[in-house]
Amino acid sequence: MAKEANDFRRIGNSILRKDCEAKGILVRTLSIVDARAWAAAAVLDGVLATDEWPLRLVTRRADVDDDGNKLALFSSIDLVHLLEQAGAMTSPQRVDLMRSWKLAGEALHREADEDYRRLFGEDPPDAQAEIAHKA
Repeated sequence: MAKEANDFRRIGNSILRKDCEAKGILVRTLSIVDARAWAAAAVLDGVLATDEWPLRLVTRRADVDDDGNKLALFSSIDLVHLLEQAGAMTSPQRVDLMRSWKLAGEALHREADEDYRRLFGEDPPDAQAEIAHKA
């Protein structure tokens, strides 16, 4: 697993360097923790749940197995959607959770609002309104 993590980190950092340079922004690198999470998900045929943009970018662009299959990647919004579909979360709870994340300044992935609209068919709540339902 350690070798895989080092290889993934090297590949990921190459992808990040090219992307950041093309955008004219400060070059980012993958942390060893992110590389280990990526390696574990790939080696164990698992999924990776993260809102960390460097890790999301590199896992979307890199092949993770010999057949060219991409790693299954979930965001916080995807996980909330799965919970609601499974009946483990109600719609009002979802709205309150999203609002609380915004109030707390959580760093969701860049496409979080767009994904929310796509998955739930409504605009995401903003941080201005009161939380409607206490947990």
